[in-house]
Amino acid sequence: MPVPRAPKSQVTESLVKANHSSGTLESPAGTGFDSLEIRRRFVRKVFTILSIQLSVTTAFIAYFSLSEASMRWVRQNPTVLLISSGVFIITYFIVYCNEKAQRNFPGNFILLIVFTLAMSFTAGALAAWNGTDSILLAFGLCAVCCIAVTVFPFDTQYEFTSNASVFYFLAIGITVSASILLLMRPPTPQKIYGAFWALAFLAYLKYDTKRIVEGESVKISPDELTLAVLRLYVDVTLVFLFATQMLVLNRHAPIDSTGGFSSQEIRQGFVRKVFSILAVQLAVTAAIVFFFCTPSVHAFLQLHPGVLVLTNILFVFSYFSLFCCAGLRRKYPWNWIFLGVFTLSLSCSAGAMASLYKLDSVMWTMATCAIVCLSAAIFAARTDYDITSCGGVLFLALWSLIIVSLLALVTGSAMVQKLHVAMGTVIFVAYLAMDVQQILGGRKVEIEPEEYIYAVIIIYMDVINLFMYLLQIMGERDH
Repeated sequence: MPVPRAPKSQVTESLVKANHSSGTLESPAGTGFDSLEIRRRFVRKVFTILSIQLSVTTAFIAYFSLSEASMRWVRQNPTVLLISSGVFIITYFIVYCNEKAQRNFPGNFILLIVFTLAMSFTAGALAAWNGTDSILLAFGLCAVCCIAVTVFPFDTQYEFTSNASVFYFLAIGITVSASILLLMRPPTPQKIYGAFWALAFLAYLKYDTKRIVEGESVKISPDELTLAVLRLYVDVTLVFLFATQMLVLNRHAPIDSTGGFSSQEIRQGFVRKVFSILAVQLAVTAAIVFFFCTPSVHAFLQLHPGVLVLTNILFVFSYFSLFCCAGLRRKYPWNWIFLGVFTLSLSCSAGAMASLYKLDSVMWTMATCAIVCLSAAIFAARTDYDITSCGGVLFLALWSLIIVSLLALVTGSAMVQKLHVAMGTVIFVAYLAMDVQQILGGRKVEIEPEEYIYAVIIIYMDVINLFMYLLQIMGERDH
C-alpha cells in the first residue's frame, strides 16, 4: 500500500510558520517538542515506520488476492481470521491504553510488530473475499486520497485538533452503524456505508497527521512514537478496507429469501430450538441483573469500572465474530462457546445499567418487558401482514434513532433524551415482531434452519434493548 508522505520542504515551511509568531517551539501542554529539529526527527521516524508497515500490509493483501489456494483456505477456515482480528484488537487496546507499553523499549516495538502482522493478515484475508479488480481500484483510490489528505494539513491553516469531540462522536457512529449493517445486510446501504466511513477515516487521518506534525490544541509527544504510528497505520488500513467495501460487496448473508425449510416438522423443530435457547439466555440475564442490583456488587462495580470495560469488549468481540463468520455460527462447539460469552457479557452490561435503579422498579420493568414481548410475538404469529417486507423502513427508523441519540449526547436536552427513549422502545418492538416472523417462516424473508445461532442472537438483542429502553422510562434512580 503506498505511503502517504508529504515533501520535507512543505513540512519545514509549515512548522516554521506555525511557530514563528509565538517565538517558541514548545507545545502548550508540554508535549516534548523542545526544538524544530526534534519535531523533524519525530515526523521522519513516524513516516519511516509507517512505510514499512504499509509495505508489509501490501504484501499480505497481494498474497491473499492473487493466490487462489490462499483464497480457498481463508474461506474454509474463518476461525483463523477471527483469531487474527482478536490479536490486533487486544494489542491495539494495550498500546492505546497503557502509557508504559507505548514508551518502554523493546516491548513497544514487539507489540507494534504483532499488531502490524495481525492487522495485515486480517486485511489480506478480508480482501480475499473480493475480486482482484476491485482490490486494485480500492488500492489506487486509497493511495491517492491518503496522500492528498496527508499533504493537506501541511498547507491549511485550519486547526483540526480543536475538534476532538467531533471525531469522538464519529467513532461512536462507526461502531453503531457497523452493528446495524452487519445485522441487516442490505447490499446498497452497505456500499453507501463503505463510502461514508472511508471519508470518515480520511478525516481521522487528517486529524492525526495534524496532531503529529503541528497540532496547536493537541499534540502527540515524541515519546509516544508507537501511538503516533499506530493511529496513522489504522487510519490508512481502514480507509482501504472501507474503499473495498464501497467498490464491491461479495459476502454471504445468513438470511435466505427462499426459506430453506423442507418440511413443517423441520420448521417446528427449529422454532422450538430457538425459543428454548432464548429462554435459557433470558433466565441467565435475569439472574445476573438481580445479582448486580445487590448493594455489595454495586459498590464493587463503582470501585472497579475496568470489569465493565472488559465485559463490553467481550460483548463487542463475540457479537461481531458471530455476525461476520457464517462458518463460526455453524461450527460446533465454537458457536456455543461464543454464544455463551456473548450472553454473559451482554447480561453483565444490562445488570450494570439496572444497578443504577431501585430493585422494585427493575422488577416492574422486567414484568412489563415480558408482557410487551409476548404481545409482539403473538401479534407477529397471528397477523396476516408480512412485517419482514418492512426491513427497509425499520432500517431507516434505526438510523433516525442513532441520529437522535447523538443529538441527546451533544445537547444534553431532557426532551431529546425522552424522544430517543420513546423511539427506541417502538423501534425494537417492531424489530422483535419482524424477527419472530423470520423465525416462524412462511413470510417473504425467512431464516435458514442452520442459522439458529443467528436467530437466537437477533431476537435476544431485541429483548435486551427493549428492556433497557423500558428501564429508562419506568425505572426509578437509586441515589
